[in-house]
Amino acid sequence: MQNPLEKYRGEVSAIQALLAHRDWITLSDEERRSFLESAEKIQARIESLEMSSLTVGLVGGTGVGKSTVLNALTGTPIATTSHRRPQTDRVLIYRFREASIPERLLKSSMEYHEFLHDVEHVKSILLCDLPDFDSIRDTNRQEVLKFLEHLDVLVWVVSPEKYADGRFYSFLEEVPKSEQNFYFVFNKVDLFFAESEENEQGGGHASLGRVLGIFQQHLRGKGLTNPMVFAVSASEAMAQESLSPWNQFFLFRTQIFKQRDIKEIVAIKAANLDKEIAHLASALKKEVVLLRDYLNLIVQLRTELEGERSTWTENGRKAMDVWLEGEFRMEASRLLANISALMGPGYLLASVMREGRHWRSTPERVCSLSQITSDPGTLCSIQHQLERIDSRFKRRILQANFRTIPFSESLSSVDASERWRRVTDTMKIFLEERASRFRSKSFRTFRFLQFVVYSSLWIFFLLALGGVEGWMAFAESPNREDLTDVLLTILNRTFSPFGLAALGSFLLLQLFVGFRFYGKYKKMLQRRTQKFIASLKSEMFQLWEHEFDLLLEHLNEHEKEVQSRLDNLKNLRNTEQ
Repeated sequence: MQNPLEKYRGEVSAIQALLAHRDWITLSDEERRSFLESAEKIQARIESLEMSSLTVGLVGGTGVGKSTVLNALTGTPIATTSHRRPQTDRVLIYRFREASIPERLLKSSMEYHEFLHDVEHVKSILLCDLPDFDSIRDTNRQEVLKFLEHLDVLVWVVSPEKYADGRFYSFLEEVPKSEQNFYFVFNKVDLFFAESEENEQGGGHASLGRVLGIFQQHLRGKGLTNPMVFAVSASEAMAQESLSPWNQFFLFRTQIFKQRDIKEIVAIKAANLDKEIAHLASALKKEVVLLRDYLNLIVQLRTELEGERSTWTENGRKAMDVWLEGEFRMEASRLLANISALMGPGYLLASVMREGRHWRSTPERVCSLSQITSDPGTLCSIQHQLERIDSRFKRRILQANFRTIPFSESLSSVDASERWRRVTDTMKIFLEERASRFRSKSFRTFRFLQFVVYSSLWIFFLLALGGVEGWMAFAESPNREDLTDVLLTILNRTFSPFGLAALGSFLLLQLFVGFRFYGKYKKMLQRRTQKFIASLKSEMFQLWEHEFDLLLEHLNEHEKEVQSRLDNLKNLRNTEQ
């Protein structure tokens, strides 16, 4: 039989998990919190009911093995020889550490000695080892009898040595009759089979059957019409898992746990828990209806989007082409620019031109990657595609009369502004990474050509200032004196009319060559920019297609999330129509 408290705990936990979500269609935040508080109160009452113990009393004479029965019942030696009664008229109570003693027992005048244990599966069973009936003093007999009235179940333990003791039956007569809660345990039946090993085969069963018949006859003679008797060997049940065929201990143990579950059912009905849980679940019935409508809306929107793939891709391709060939071209040149490819006057000229662009009073329209999110330019057409999807979704929600937007947090990626921000962030990272790869390409040949040209101009300039005769003399016999003469000649002629004219010509040639190299660098940069843009077109288009796939994937995941919430609600009682 299923433990009803476990069942109700699971139902309330499921309701609490659902109410923990803030995105409810039918409940305001205040209503949701109110239902959540109610669920928490019910859960607390379930916990308190779980700790309401089934009180089991073990009654028997001296030496019948009550402690062994108690230990075998729990599966753990919680009752040991150290638990001897300080006095013969006290009850020994064994309870789970976190459980409490029922108030009806606390009000009893009977003295008790308490022992705590941590055996989880018997936490809701309070075990009471009562004084041996053959050692109870007459002055305490009435107190013991009154204590027995507060117990749920009485387990009468006898043994082959004590089952015929007249005091046992006298004591049984004094206890108020409640046959359905009496269990008789005939312990130590292994003694019959130990004796039969020395005699003929089958003697143990015959002896046991005869003695049990006599015992049941005595019980019927005391007014018990159908006593429930279990022939057990508690010591065997403690020692090994598999029991002998004649050992009915597991049946006895099952019956005790069955009584525990029966008590819990009675307690639950008394506490009206079943109706309260059903009422709480039925309050969520309207949510199931609206969730179905909302799920249909998501499916419809996703189907419409899947049919618009060709329009999405064509508009994206056109917008990307216009943007890359127009506004982005200047930004691409800036990203690929590398004036370290120039030398001498060409490098100086490029630096001046770059600084000059910063001082323009009316700069032309340039797409900066850092501003693309807030100022999309010609990309606004694909931004509008996202906005149209967002507007369509919100419009459908309003038409469906949802007073709030369901699942607002999980739908953040459908929001146009949020998705556009993610799209542009992805574009910026991609473009900068690709530009870095293009920019890293070497200008080695171009720089070598500049080095040769600039070096040649210097050589011609020095040859002109040094004079043909001087350089010829140095060439014929290179020595320190001739080199010194050439250098002095260059120094003297530099500030002469001839030298100044040569210097001016040299500088003009340097400037002219610098302009030419700068122009060549600009053409090379344009060619690289064109190649860069051409390589981007297909990949940027793939990025845009991937964004469409991500949008559909998100709607699919959102559809599964809504379906899961709907299934969880439908699993609750009184919510499925």
